[in-house]
Amino acid sequence: MKPGSRGLDAIDVEILRILARDCTTTTKEISQAVGVSVPNVRKRIRRLRALGVLKGCRASIDPEVLGTLTYLILFQAPEGRGGNGEVSILRSGGVERIFYSSKRGLGAAIARTIDPSGVEKIVGDIENAGFNVVKTIYIDKEVGDEPWVPEKPLERVQPKCSFCQSIIVGRPYTVVLEDGRILVFHNERCAEAYFKLGPHTRSKH
Repeated sequence: MKPGSRGLDAIDVEILRILARDCTTTTKEISQAVGVSVPNVRKRIRRLRALGVLKGCRASIDPEVLGTLTYLILFQAPEGRGGNGEVSILRSGGVERIFYSSKRGLGAAIARTIDPSGVEKIVGDIENAGFNVVKTIYIDKEVGDEPWVPEKPLERVQPKCSFCQSIIVGRPYTVVLEDGRILVFHNERCAEAYFKLGPHTRSKH
């Protein structure tokens, strides 16, 4: 089945996560947690039941239905080794895109996997190619490690893109960092550009 073919969005997924933890959660509580009205929650639950995703008092999340998991893997060449090295051999498996500075010996890889264990293999491949993995960041697209709770439920918020600082119109592209911070962007390109640039360059925006 093609990922995302059921047309579920981030709010649908969060509703599933809430019901998977406690299927007795009221629609009012779900409404406050996901930031949409109670009638909208009821409509979404009816749709999830019609799709067969939600059955009775049980909800399960299937990554193959919701889409692949996306990770940003930061790596660097061992001290004293520059150049492109074996970067080319990393373009395989779940690695979709690579950014690499031969001058600085620093790189980043965008990887997609069906489940979290897949990224461990990719990290191993990068290390076997002679690089040191600095950090692995989960990019929250459909399913995040933490539930999404709006700062002000049911109130309109105008977030700004973490990369260009302009107001985001529509649903933001969200990235959850390992330290718990949440960054929002216009789209995946803005996120990739943000992480591609060094911290000194980003401070100019």
